[in-house]
Amino acid sequence: MTSSEYTEGQVADVGKVSRTLDQYCRLIDERDFDGVAALFTPDCTLKFGRDHPLIIRTSRDYREWLPARLEKFSKTRHQISDVQVRSGQGVILSSCRLHAWHQFADGAPDGLLWGEYHDRFIRVGNEYLIDERVLRVVDTQNMKL
Repeated sequence: MTSSEYTEGQVADVGKVSRTLDQYCRLIDERDFDGVAALFTPDCTLKFGRDHPLIIRTSRDYREWLPARLEKFSKTRHQISDVQVRSGQGVILSSCRLHAWHQFADGAPDGLLWGEYHDRFIRVGNEYLIDERVLRVVDTQNMKL
């Protein structure tokens, strides 16, 4: 869909999705795990890693998983680009490229991850929350998933 094919309401919805994606990156780097979990529906599904070996089934489980997953890093920086969206009937599908830098707390060489987030957003009230997220890993450096 080109920008000229969007209705005014769809443009506003796409803006909400873009803000949610930006918030995710900021909140995960700030380690605001409650804030991160609030961006997802309670019964969301998350699939991470090469060929998606890790599947998380609720935002509560994701919230509980995050601290242990990130404790080995003293800092992280998640950046997204090339956000693409498709809108329709209260659902928005999006994809974006991810570059994530991870500084290990033990001084090991920095870890890098390149991949893509593929998300399905659903409208909840006046906002869109992530109902499904798939991380498709393209490559890593100094990291195992």
